[in-house]
Amino acid sequence: MRTLKVIGSRSFFWGIGFAILSYLLYPKAKEAIAPVLLRKDKSARDIRNMVRDAMNETKESVTDMFKKEQTSFESNQDYNAQIEFLKLEKENALKQINELNAKINALEQQINAIKNG
Repeated sequence: MRTLKVIGSRSFFWGIGFAILSYLLYPKAKEAIAPVLLRKDKSARDIRNMVRDAMNETKESVTDMFKKEQTSFESNQDYNAQIEFLKLEKENALKQINELNAKINALEQQINAIKNG
């Protein structure tokens, strides 16, 4: 807030005006200000590059996170499909066991009938 007050004050604008006037009127001021402006421009470019790099890293990490989630989701779907397949196999195996049990019981009854008969 304090910075906004300084920027909004008359003395700030007078200072800017004086700097511009000095830059235009005095070649020595021009020579002195030029390196400062170049450094500021370089600093601004450096900051822009840092922000761009940070944005790219964030984008990559978010993309990787979504890829991992997608892979996890697909793995989970594969896991669920395997569980369903195993449930069906279990039901089929139990059905066959019950049929074999019924045949064994029928054979035992026939053997007992032959023995007693």
